[in-house]
Amino acid sequence: MGPVTSSSGSNSERQSWSCAVVSGPTLMVLLILVIGADCWRWGSVPSCPPGPEPECPENPVDDTSNYFAHPTDCHYYIQCDGSRKPICRRCSPTTYFNPKTFNCVWPLLASCEHNETTRRESLLPPICGPDRECYEEGDTERDYVDCSRFYLCKNGSKVRMECPEGQAFSAKQGICTEIEEAECDDYTYLETKRCKDEGRTVKINCHSYMICKGNRTQTFRCNTDQHFDDTTLTCLPGSCDKPSCEDKEDSTDCSYYFKDCNQRTKCPESKHFNKKTKHCENQCTAGCKNPKDIPQCRQCQEEGKILQWDCKSYTTCRDGIPETFTCRADQHFDESTATCTAGSCNPPVCKDKEDATDCSYYIKNCDQRTKCPLGQHFNKLTKACENQCTAGCQNPEDIPQCRHCQEGKILQYDCHSYKICTGGKIVPVICRDDQYFDEASGSCKPGSCNPPACEDKEDATDCSYYIKNCDQRTKCPLGQHFNKLTKACENQCTAGCQNPEDIPQCRHCQEGKILQYDCHSYKICTGGKIVPVICRDDQYFDEASGSCKPGSCNPPVCEDKEDATDCSYYIKNCDQRTKCPLGQHFNKLTKACENQCTAGCQNPEDIPQCRHCQEGKILQYDCHSYKICTGGKIVPVICRDDQYFDEASGSCKPGSCNPPVCEDKEDATDCSYYIKNCDQRTKCPLGQHFNKLTRACENQCTAGCQNPSTISDCYLCEPEGKTFEDPCSCEMYYKCVGGVRVLEVCDSGLHYNRTLGRCDTPCTDICPKLFARKPECCTSTRGKPEPLCPSTTYSVFLPHPSDSRWFYQCLQGVLYCNRCPPGHKWNTDEDTCDKSCQCP
Repeated sequence: MGPVTSSSGSNSERQSWSCAVVSGPTLMVLLILVIGADCWRWGSVPSCPPGPEPECPENPVDDTSNYFAHPTDCHYYIQCDGSRKPICRRCSPTTYFNPKTFNCVWPLLASCEHNETTRRESLLPPICGPDRECYEEGDTERDYVDCSRFYLCKNGSKVRMECPEGQAFSAKQGICTEIEEAECDDYTYLETKRCKDEGRTVKINCHSYMICKGNRTQTFRCNTDQHFDDTTLTCLPGSCDKPSCEDKEDSTDCSYYFKDCNQRTKCPESKHFNKKTKHCENQCTAGCKNPKDIPQCRQCQEEGKILQWDCKSYTTCRDGIPETFTCRADQHFDESTATCTAGSCNPPVCKDKEDATDCSYYIKNCDQRTKCPLGQHFNKLTKACENQCTAGCQNPEDIPQCRHCQEGKILQYDCHSYKICTGGKIVPVICRDDQYFDEASGSCKPGSCNPPACEDKEDATDCSYYIKNCDQRTKCPLGQHFNKLTKACENQCTAGCQNPEDIPQCRHCQEGKILQYDCHSYKICTGGKIVPVICRDDQYFDEASGSCKPGSCNPPVCEDKEDATDCSYYIKNCDQRTKCPLGQHFNKLTKACENQCTAGCQNPEDIPQCRHCQEGKILQYDCHSYKICTGGKIVPVICRDDQYFDEASGSCKPGSCNPPVCEDKEDATDCSYYIKNCDQRTKCPLGQHFNKLTRACENQCTAGCQNPSTISDCYLCEPEGKTFEDPCSCEMYYKCVGGVRVLEVCDSGLHYNRTLGRCDTPCTDICPKLFARKPECCTSTRGKPEPLCPSTTYSVFLPHPSDSRWFYQCLQGVLYCNRCPPGHKWNTDEDTCDKSCQCP
């Protein structure tokens, strides 16, 4: 829900319900009928409690008229959509909906529990989280719901107090005073108090006021194009302080949009406003206008280019003209293949899992029953089909093919036991408590089950095997060899471990197929024979074309650079001349295509589209100078020697142009820290160490900075099912599953209780975290800047720049980092953690 700041009258005046309030068995019978009809509509959250449906306004005065409190549950609210249909939505688990500010806030700021219709069982416990904590004895704080009340700090807790009759609490003065002096905009208090002075006019908010008549208050509202003026105590033309609004499209012109609620703003040249992304984008792809109706988009320059698409249709370039295609009812448009593909738009993402009825099958893509290759069973631990005798799905003694076992062969094993063939029989062996089963030697060895993490490597004695986890000799699937370059089992004819001519299965080769190659040579099937080919000294083997090409094996890595002959082009991958989008030039400083008026490649005075400049707009800049629009003319400005041009402020600032660029590097004194931006010592998230090879914070047991045998958290997680507190969240905890700590989440509304070792009702064990708010409880941004909180008192959600499993929440302008539950990712469209989100 976007932030809303104005109201459209009292709550009692706005709430007119179209469903009668009923309870008991009658309610349960009616709910089935109501839900099927109007309560609640498609698009509502599934968990929304039933209740009467509000009547959406026909011509809402402003956006606040479209929001209603849920009649029975403080966690939910009702929002009217564009077709006047009520949609039920949910606040975060620790907040209530405030019908005065039309936003989700901490429980003490909502005063929802005082509503007569609120179900008592839906409320949070009375003492929950930091809402009632205070530190300075005698401190006062206003009650954001009722101006006649305030909070006084006593013995570390906030105590609710009431002002004398006819007074309100002043947040500025910290005392109760006359209503007019208190500057309180809460009209609920004023409506319920008796007037002292007959005829006195009191401001309620920007659009409303009250007049005392006969010891009672009468509420009045200004016209939509007026506001209430404190000085004259009358309605005057004009708007109030503008509420914070999302940018939205101008329905009359795609080149314009509205920002700050009513400021009509023009997009840059050749761009339209995209109402989904809330940004100005290329006019041919922004989706505001059909590309066929835009002259610049009619003649497509790139044949086959997708210009516009949604779930069921797409527009592509055909013979220089945009053409729209619609997918069949059982298909969706797949962006990766640029074609219509069978299936729905957003299939759920599921891990492969075992078929409980047959070991030879498994379930993939949520519901596709799939058969393993012959002689294999599905291993639910590795999530892969493996040899039926060792996959662990069925006792090898019950499988005929496994009974006549090879003497000394290991048929099945786990960390502490194994089964071995002895005298033609399968014999179980259990290791001692201080031992583990070592696959390489086929015996119990002293030590724990979790050896240090190593890269898989080839077995020098047999191409069909490889070494994993440092010393476990592992067999590739039938017909595969280990490829030491890709570190994976691949087709034995192409894996490169053995000459394909020495492998019988590879001798009858497919005509033209490349069987083996390195930098300077390859083997190809010609006339049913394997023919070796050696490239010339000035050539290398190119895998894409399957032939020798001029150049070296490791071509140089080149940055994109400008094309000296044409600003609209640039050179990428050393020699590929590439064109920028229409209306853009290549900026050699940022190495990206940007607006032609500001990219700095050409003087904007020489570009016709840039001559009529916008007042105050920066048209071109470099480190020490810039050009700005002043009085309709382009004026050059040169910074002093001790200054540089700062793009963010659009002015010269003290300092140098090029601060040093440094890669993140390890902190030699502490594995939990790393150095970013040359000198900023930064802490990794809890349980992670900095990996100097990948230059990222990773699991401390595998990051390679410290020997895992010296880290207590890396020991085998025992016993099975044991739980541990998550220091960065109240709702999440760790559980021992298969010897490993796995992150779990409590059922909705519960918190992990470290004393009981299980999830419990909140506040029996008070948790001060209420989501992670410590810097060390956030994953690395991988060098990308953190987002900035807007200057608003409302709660705002922002995505994490590098990991969609995390997100940020702005509270009172302060940035806090939060984590989604396991298996969920942050959905930027819905501002919530979503299990089905197809996020990067």
